[in-house]
Amino acid sequence: MYPNLYFFLKDVFGGEPWGFTRYVNSFGFFVALAFVASGVILTRELRRKEGEGLLKAGEETVTVGAPASPLNLLGNFLFGFIVGYKIIGAFLNDAGVNPQEYIFSSDGSWVGGILLGGLFTALKYFELKKQALPKPEQRKVKVWPHERVGDIIILGAIGGFLGAKIFDNLENWDRFIQAPLANLLAPSGLTFYGGLIVAAAAILRFAYKKGINLWHLLDATAPVLMIAYAIGRIGCHVSGDGDWGIFNTAYMLDNEGTIVAADDSAYLRTLAAHPEYARQLAAEYGSIEAIPHTRFEGLSFLPNWLWAYNYPHNVNEVGTSIPGCEGPFCMQLDPLVFPTPLYEIIACTLLFMVLWALRKRMRVPGQLFGIYMVLNGPSAAKPSTLKTDTTHMPSFDIVSKVDAQLLDNAVNVTRKEITNRFDFKDSPVEINLDKKEFKLSLTTSDEMKMGQLIDVLINRANKQGISPEAFDLSKEPYPSGKTVRQEVSVRNGLKQEDAKKIVKLVKDSGLKVQAQIMDDMVRVTGKKIDDLQEVISLCRGTDLGLPLQYENMRS
Repeated sequence: MYPNLYFFLKDVFGGEPWGFTRYVNSFGFFVALAFVASGVILTRELRRKEGEGLLKAGEETVTVGAPASPLNLLGNFLFGFIVGYKIIGAFLNDAGVNPQEYIFSSDGSWVGGILLGGLFTALKYFELKKQALPKPEQRKVKVWPHERVGDIIILGAIGGFLGAKIFDNLENWDRFIQAPLANLLAPSGLTFYGGLIVAAAAILRFAYKKGINLWHLLDATAPVLMIAYAIGRIGCHVSGDGDWGIFNTAYMLDNEGTIVAADDSAYLRTLAAHPEYARQLAAEYGSIEAIPHTRFEGLSFLPNWLWAYNYPHNVNEVGTSIPGCEGPFCMQLDPLVFPTPLYEIIACTLLFMVLWALRKRMRVPGQLFGIYMVLNGPSAAKPSTLKTDTTHMPSFDIVSKVDAQLLDNAVNVTRKEITNRFDFKDSPVEINLDKKEFKLSLTTSDEMKMGQLIDVLINRANKQGISPEAFDLSKEPYPSGKTVRQEVSVRNGLKQEDAKKIVKLVKDSGLKVQAQIMDDMVRVTGKKIDDLQEVISLCRGTDLGLPLQYENMRS
């Protein structure tokens, strides 16, 4: 599917889309769309209730005609600076930079931040100057509930995120106290019910203070919550975030990548064709036989992808490699799984229509919200025969990967920089990259220039997200005619000796986890997420001389 806008544009229009489109993640886009839809529908329903006299306007005293205060202007500048620093920086950044790492890093455009911060400040200044009076006045105005929808949506978004963060860190206190700031700022680590509790408490408190009838507000939010969940699940389905069902052995991928009907033996043949993925699944569930699967043949007049799907380019990068695809997000599920997010989208959309039809007939305040609560459980639950088995122990993978496309980007940027440098003007420079073997062949005039060339290459690679430790510089430069040449290997995948070091480190730690070598990675399994987080902290705090990544965290 489409982990971000880049893949959507590339699939629909072809060619190479703008690099900044990688920063528009599919899941985030649909979450934003869910908030917009929530605001529109909630506004409409509150207006209806106001028209029927069920909700009243509240009075507030406001100051009219006051000039812009320094604090007001400072707030606008800071907001504009943050947006410009990151958003404009994204436009100017290299396409190969990992979007998540960039957004949560300190990288950005200072010029963009200052320009946009200044623009926001100027707009606010002239807006208030235009409205300014010789003497500011205190006036009483009526504010209707539907005019507070923006505040309600913002409170829900902020409260939801803070609640999810706070409850996650409370649940994982040992991990939190080891690195409080890093855990608070990390993009991962969110607890759903924590976000729900804090968001609901913030909105209800706000409504109570503003004199909005809570029961009528809850009734108005019932259909809103249902359709917002459905839109959010579209993001899950489109991005392939891992919340799919069990394997459906009635279908398979043919040689063209088309979903077709399969015989009874196709499932085991597919696993045998992808031994690495089969070993991962067997390690996750205990054995090949324990992998959850069933055979279900859907209605023939409906498309096969409704009953089984491969989630190509899934954002979790789980499954088997897509033939001919290079770079990030080149994985698909094979065997195929039930697309359970799609079923939830359909179910919640239909239930939204039911609630929308009933809303005018419910005369007892709170009754519609009660119906929503009754319907919400079954609608969000997958059918028991399709639900993924979650009884397996939590696990994650320790890997050492270098993305070939990012490495190629670093090489191209290095070539460009060296070409424009005065001290390399009359020096022969050649950089050859073997993408399959992950080897670099560097040529220049002398050893001093070779050292400078390697420094530039490593610096540019580091900005692409490739650790300096990924470059094996153990081979010395050697003369080649009138030039000097050096072969540099790029570490991609854990060697057996390196994997054994990691396994020994984990075993010697005394943590209640198991570490197992699986080809060029190490799978760590334990009963508690906290133990797995301690393993990650242990590896990060130990100088192994390896660029390590931690992937596929399963709870």
